[in-house]
Amino acid sequence: RDGYRVVVGERDTVHTTACKAGRGLYICPYVSPLGRERMQAIRNAGHIIIAWHEEGLVYPDPIWYFANRVSSQALNQAHVVIAWGKQSAADLRRAVPSIQIPILPLGNPRIDVLRAPYRDMFVPQATRIRERFGRYILVNTNFNLVNRIEGSEKLFAHMRKTGLIAGPEDEEKFARWANFRREMFESFLAGIPELSESLPDTHIVIRPHPSEYYKPWRALAARIPRVSVEPASQSVFPWIIGADAVVHNSCTTAVEAFLLGVPCVAFQPAHAQSDMNSPLPNALSLPAQCWGEVAKCILEHRDRTGSPWTTEEQKRLVDQTIAGQDGETACARIVALANELGARAQPNMLPDPASLLQQRPNLARRATSAAMNPRTLPDRAMNLLQRMTGWGPVNTLPPFSQLAQDEINETLVAIGKATGQRLQASPYGPKALVIEAAA
Repeated sequence: RDGYRVVVGERDTVHTTACKAGRGLYICPYVSPLGRERMQAIRNAGHIIIAWHEEGLVYPDPIWYFANRVSSQALNQAHVVIAWGKQSAADLRRAVPSIQIPILPLGNPRIDVLRAPYRDMFVPQATRIRERFGRYILVNTNFNLVNRIEGSEKLFAHMRKTGLIAGPEDEEKFARWANFRREMFESFLAGIPELSESLPDTHIVIRPHPSEYYKPWRALAARIPRVSVEPASQSVFPWIIGADAVVHNSCTTAVEAFLLGVPCVAFQPAHAQSDMNSPLPNALSLPAQCWGEVAKCILEHRDRTGSPWTTEEQKRLVDQTIAGQDGETACARIVALANELGARAQPNMLPDPASLLQQRPNLARRATSAAMNPRTLPDRAMNLLQRMTGWGPVNTLPPFSQLAQDEINETLVAIGKATGQRLQASPYGPKALVIEAAA
């Protein structure tokens, strides 16, 4: 509507495009210490930079979390940073007082799509999921700190190398966080069979975090009836909408389920209480200290006919933590801000994508073939394939645009129906797409 052409894709491609493109708008959802030089290059290219911390809604200790995850040196290269709401804006300001740019609680586009009429775009897929499984509950897991194909020690070594673990406090916090996550991981593995027995007419769909190792979950599903494991390869929203309830511990999915009106249950055993819990998703859920209580909560509320499962206190908490639930969407507010800052659309100022590959030889080597031999893939890519599939290597790996084109086109059609605006997506090299208003 405002004339922007939006480049979406692999990080290096988007960064290189921005460095070569005419003056425009750069959205930066991650502001870690490693991003300082990248942000400086974008700023030097003349762009308006709007930053936000995509994972800055659900966290344990806010002071430590933001101080650990956010670099003021990187963030101060931006013109403004967007917070999810008033609470995260205040927490970020307290945790990183050296931030010198405005922190504005405008919300996040992920919340926009949970509002009417946008949420309706997920209903057809939710219906298909429901037809496939019948009644089901969604178990969304977030144990990627401990359930990894390469093991936790390699992850911790990588975090030390990159500065995410920078001293004794970080070592102690991450060790406690990992211990808590491991206890929860083992509790879910042991408890899901009991939950399945308590809900004989209900399927259980386990949806692990994208960076988790799927093999333990698939082994569980292989020996328990009515349990399936689904990769987190697409949006979680249809899975939430189709579910009788969501079961979790400290998971962002509970916040999204609350906003979609789907009951969520937080499994919080008394023996595992920890300050490494993330308060917000658990506070927006029905609490359960054992798997029998989880089943009881689901049976009582899954038909939405019993006593209300939400409270006024929970609604006030959501209003404090998430902006943009009504009135103007977060997207509309952010675009208006971008226009005010001077990031006017430059429709014809994108470089030829072929020139980007010539300037970035490493990028060219990774993107030349639509069918890569898995034996040539780096360990990180191979690990990702195994996590996503739960099995061994696959035969081919299409480039980004081929993987995403059909799904994005389907999404754009749904957005168009909700907004009355026609959008189109076209490949931009092998690793990105350009999204813009249709002619």
